[in-house]
Amino acid sequence: MSIAVSPVHFTPHRAPVGEVRLVDPALLLSKPQGLMVEYTSRCNLRCKYCSKSNPGDDQIPGRDMDMSGATIDQALAVIARERFSELLLAGTGETTFHKDWIRDLPRLIEAGRAANPRAFIHINSNFAMKYGDAEFAVLSQLDGIMISIDTADRDLTRTMRAKSDLSLIVYNIVRLKAWCEAHGVRMPRLTVNATIYAEAALGIYDLAVMLASLPISHLSLSDLYEFEAVQLNGIRPVGLEDPARFATSVQMIQKAINFAQTRKAYSLSVQPHLMERINALILQMQSGGKAAAQEEVVEEAAASGSRTKMCTQPWTRFTLAANGALFPCCVTDMPAVGNVHEAGEGIDGPRMQAFRRDLLLGQVPAACQACSNAADCSTQELEAQVRAIVAAPH
Repeated sequence: MSIAVSPVHFTPHRAPVGEVRLVDPALLLSKPQGLMVEYTSRCNLRCKYCSKSNPGDDQIPGRDMDMSGATIDQALAVIARERFSELLLAGTGETTFHKDWIRDLPRLIEAGRAANPRAFIHINSNFAMKYGDAEFAVLSQLDGIMISIDTADRDLTRTMRAKSDLSLIVYNIVRLKAWCEAHGVRMPRLTVNATIYAEAALGIYDLAVMLASLPISHLSLSDLYEFEAVQLNGIRPVGLEDPARFATSVQMIQKAINFAQTRKAYSLSVQPHLMERINALILQMQSGGKAAAQEEVVEEAAASGSRTKMCTQPWTRFTLAANGALFPCCVTDMPAVGNVHEAGEGIDGPRMQAFRRDLLLGQVPAACQACSNAADCSTQELEAQVRAIVAAPH
């Protein structure tokens, strides 16, 4: 029993000792490609595995607010100046929960297309709001929409996702397609992201089959992030606590992959971290439950020299939070490294450049050390990637 991907072993970060390295100043400058505009950090749901359910999350500055008119103006200026090839008009919150989104989203879309006619402009959404013709008219202007659906089970959806109604989500998808066809406009590319936790894994094949009846272009399977809310709510990742259940879960994931590949109603991808973790668990189960010795992992890291994260987002893709704060990637659970309301603190400001320098030197920021979106690598490997990015034409 195996998902057909070779196991990958991450190695821990090891800071250089007694070594002082200089960083080429050219490697500290950005090559903007994407921007995530957190139009609102408020949300209509409180899913049990989301950071919005973390205790005290709404009390964190900027984490429960709508983007003001002044910040929207700053966002429009950044978009016009940097000519991003990708704009994600969503963040921690639900974009369509902002009371003025029907008015403001077209402005942001228009700015993005004026700056770069080839830009891909999209949102992430739970699609659990009641939409009508005015809402569908705006949604149809997007190039893509990623919708969160973890299961075909209505009761599990209601339990895990703050009583959201799966039937409403499905209705909105079908209704959007019908609206686009009735008005002769292009249908946005719809992607479904399914978060894989213990309960959802057992029904992932049923979800894969259900989605084949909907106008979905792609299904992505993502691992469960270990937010505080996940632990407090007892949400379990796919694991070896019950070997029989784990074996069934892997079979269902493999069955869903095979269905997508043979039916070809949509494409399917599996988050690398999820693949790697499941493969590691399979090997552990096949070896009688013994994990790789920690000493071997440490020795491997020491032999390879200074380590860091293979992440180029701080050079290419940024987040503009609802309060104007700037972040070096899609994660906002870290100290901001800039602010559009502060002179000189943009995407090439001193704080942003310091963040890049730390990554290049192997001084991995705390927020990045446990990130499952980026693999472990040597500082030389990251530097080579960054050099290629900054040398490429815009």
